[in-house]
Amino acid sequence: MKLVKFKISVIVFLIFFFFTTCIQAQVLDKDTFDPTRTYGQTYIDSLIEHPERNYKNIPMIKRILETNPDLYGWPLYYQKKTGQSYRNNKYDSVIYYANKGIESYEKAKLKRDLDETQLIPLHVIMANVLRTQKKFKSSINHYQTALDLTKKHPYKWKSYILAGIADNHLAMGNDSIALSSFLGLSKDTLYMGLARPAVSVLHRIGILYQSFDSIEKAKRYYLKGIDISHKLDYLSNIHSFFYNLGHLHFSERKIDSAAFYYKKGNEAFNLYGYGDYEDGPLNYAKAEAFVDIYERRLEKGINGLKEVLDQLDEKKTLNKFDEENYSFCTEVLVNAYNSASRHSEAIPVLEKQVAFLKRFHKLQIKEDMQNLEISYQTKEKDASIEQLEINKSQQQTIINQQRYLGFGLAGLLLLLTTIGIVLWRQRNLNNQYKLENLEQRLLRSQMNPHFVSNALNTACGLVAGRSSNAIPYITKLATLFRLILTNSREEFVDLDEELTLLRNYLKLQSDFSNKFDFKIIGTDRIDPEALVVPPMLIQPFIENAIIHGLAGIKTKGKIEIEIFEPNDDGLLHIQISDNGIGYSENLNTHKNNTSVSGTIVKERLMILGKKFKVNARFLVGKGTSEGTIIDLYLPYFVD
Repeated sequence: MKLVKFKISVIVFLIFFFFTTCIQAQVLDKDTFDPTRTYGQTYIDSLIEHPERNYKNIPMIKRILETNPDLYGWPLYYQKKTGQSYRNNKYDSVIYYANKGIESYEKAKLKRDLDETQLIPLHVIMANVLRTQKKFKSSINHYQTALDLTKKHPYKWKSYILAGIADNHLAMGNDSIALSSFLGLSKDTLYMGLARPAVSVLHRIGILYQSFDSIEKAKRYYLKGIDISHKLDYLSNIHSFFYNLGHLHFSERKIDSAAFYYKKGNEAFNLYGYGDYEDGPLNYAKAEAFVDIYERRLEKGINGLKEVLDQLDEKKTLNKFDEENYSFCTEVLVNAYNSASRHSEAIPVLEKQVAFLKRFHKLQIKEDMQNLEISYQTKEKDASIEQLEINKSQQQTIINQQRYLGFGLAGLLLLLTTIGIVLWRQRNLNNQYKLENLEQRLLRSQMNPHFVSNALNTACGLVAGRSSNAIPYITKLATLFRLILTNSREEFVDLDEELTLLRNYLKLQSDFSNKFDFKIIGTDRIDPEALVVPPMLIQPFIENAIIHGLAGIKTKGKIEIEIFEPNDDGLLHIQISDNGIGYSENLNTHKNNTSVSGTIVKERLMILGKKFKVNARFLVGKGTSEGTIIDLYLPYFVD
């Protein structure tokens, strides 16, 4: 009897469970629009709160919302359409639906949190698309809007927003900002617990430190990336860490270590493939050729490097990594020819490198011009939209003025006069700031050609003389150019970055002249990474000391740069001293030469002093026994 009752109970339970599950599945799988039914806000909100339902009922959501203009929920509909278009790679539709979703929220009478939450993925998807279209500034704006919304509405994938902002800055050349952003991401335990993002972040940090010549930090993050790749069992991109470590050790002339890491990279490549890196096969071939030469299989290695160079010559678009690979392969190939006493075969390789570098820089200039054109068109469009908004606002103001004209014409005129004065003063201040900022940027841009001309003349002399120092000089010069071009884009840079540039410049000059020694002192008194200064203001004085001050002396030259602790006057005192022929003799000797860089420095200091209300200046004096002392006072900020 008990057994029969138990069986009946089980059957009843199964029937009830089956019936309930069917009804629930029907509701979740497909809601059917009923034109005779009156849908309320509660029903729409139930769709918003259940992603499983609203994803499968996008057309139904639209039909319900169209039945009653007082219903809220349009941001949800447009958010779903935006995501659908993004998955189908219909980027024009993404931008259309995203803008419609944002507009629907802005026009709503009631700003509900439930609707505002939908704006986060709208802005994120829009930012993703703009990033693929190389509209980096607009992409950052949308990412930042989404990030601001996450302060109010919790968002699970906030770290991806931060990663998107960092990627944009990296693409724009804002390497310092990108590095800071990626370092912040590396401390996010949730994000770094995901295999692909974690590996990507560590790889980018390593590359950025490598670009800043922070070799040990770059090595540390590459090794950390290898460790994380193994721990998270994400090995398809691990070869890139090994290749980069090989390149770093090669740059330090640690050939045994370089060969070791190149071998490890090729082993990983053979085991796991090349993952997300399109240049994986090319890097494999480069590493294999290097190892062949290292192990004295010269002919095989030489042929391998020639094939890599041919592949790079055939590429229609080039990036900085292509340029670095070309320089690396050229240097190794020339060394291999010299090792095999085949010196005549090295000359065509160098000639090909010169042609490649010309093509690379030509393509870079073309790409920069295209980016400027895109930026200009975007600004023009934004300006037109802004002007339309201003016109609309002005028309509304006129209507209101006419409506209340009879209540206080005198007061209105007084108000308009006051507003006009304020706007006039504000416009003058804005124009003055823009003019000074433009002058500042133009002056910074003039300093690069002055230095570049001197550097290229030296390079030409080395190449013409077929000096063995030509390739090392050009390689180091390329690194220095990248630092100068990066810093010259910024109005202010970290003092640490500026000192890195100066060390590279002095080392480059001293390595190939052997006429002077240099040292930088005082960095132990301050934190160079915490101080921010205007770039490219110290280098002209050092260049002048090398070219003019030390040129006429018979003894070995000395250049000393001393950084003093900053005072409360908003100025950082930097002293540059040398044991050259002295300022007055230098002036008389070169009286027919106009100091372009000196004039630019004076003008920049004058603008900076006026802008930040400090006495930015430089003073020239004689040393106690010989040479020249320059006391430079720069405005600074504490970061």
